[in-house]
Amino acid sequence: MDRPIENSGINHIVSLPDDPILISSLQNKLLEYYNRLNLMSLNVTPSLEVYLNNSSFYKHYILKSVFENGKEGINPDDLYIKMKDKYGEISSELFEQAFRVIEDYCKTGGKNVEDGRLHYNPFGIFN
Repeated sequence: MDRPIENSGINHIVSLPDDPILISSLQNKLLEYYNRLNLMSLNVTPSLEVYLNNSSFYKHYILKSVFENGKEGINPDDLYIKMKDKYGEISSELFEQAFRVIEDYCKTGGKNVEDGRLHYNPFGIFN
């Protein structure tokens, strides 16, 4: 079985939070990712390869999946395989980074995210 992020420390379900303010913030973030992807296609129609090398593409896909699954949540390994089945070869590194960012947005509203990346290590020390 393809388990791309088995040793990454991501081994849990991420679901929508209970806080309505946080949910509203996540809806805005989903729209932001959608708009970023639309801006890419205004002048040129990007190839799938261009999208698959863009972190907003992964973040949009993951956050959209969080909304689609609600309280049931998403499992990173299952979602990675689903995305790979849909799009072919994808970047496990970009997927993992995007998943961690979306997880932080769902838990803290993005308190540990700076410039689209997670700035936090497992020991609780910020970069």
